[in-house]
Amino acid sequence: MDAPSKKVTFYNNLTVGTNSKLFSRHLGKIVRDRNMCPLGVSSWNDIKEEKLNHMWAAIEARSNRNAANLAKLKMLHHISSKPIREIIYQKGGKDGNPPNLATIFFETRKKDIKLVEPEAIEKHAQIEEIVQADPSLPSIEIVEKCCGPQTRSHVFGFGGGVKAKDLKGGTSSKAELLFALRSA
Repeated sequence: MDAPSKKVTFYNNLTVGTNSKLFSRHLGKIVRDRNMCPLGVSSWNDIKEEKLNHMWAAIEARSNRNAANLAKLKMLHHISSKPIREIIYQKGGKDGNPPNLATIFFETRKKDIKLVEPEAIEKHAQIEEIVQADPSLPSIEIVEKCCGPQTRSHVFGFGGGVKAKDLKGGTSSKAELLFALRSA
């Protein structure tokens, strides 16, 4: 007898909702099952010690880099392990009406029901001021006014998986830009 199927909801090409973690665990089981996804090594005992040392050094290096990056943050998130996309989804994204940047910022940095870090309070006020001045301004422009130009692999306030080009609507090719310039 087959197990009952579970519905998985995707938002911005990533899973959200009640079955999100279950889906991730299921994928993890598939990847770890060498009959379904062979890795070429049947046991940890078959890996030479120098390779194990190399892998452990890579893990330690990443851990140290993550710790150093976390120490640099002035405005910590207070959402534990809940992804930002989950908050966006719950606050209106599921209905096609995602919250504005000020709401996302507040929801990801509040402690209990208010902001506590002075930097977060100041940045939130700045974001709200920009949103009130021009409510039609796209989120990426608000972010860039508050935080400077965004890298192509990460956008402040939107969490992993959201890139600047996703919010800008992609980038134009050089030929398209030259054509638009000549047309003007």
